[in-house]
Amino acid sequence: MPSKQKLIKCDFCGQETEWVGRVAVAPGYDRLYSAPKYACNACHEQKERDRKSGKGTGQHPAAKK
Repeated sequence: MPSKQKLIKCDFCGQETEWVGRVAVAPGYDRLYSAPKYACNACHEQKERDRKSGKGTGQHPAAKK
């Protein structure tokens, strides 16, 4: 019988998902000492694109609604 995967809520959009990610350290980026926030795949990919392109504002796109 397959086990049911626990769903985790994305801290940015609120979607419940089986996977969340967090980038804590990358070149020019260090969030080891900040409160952890976890992103679903869509939010994680958007945050990575923003960070790599220099568009990071400190506010996640989902919070700009």
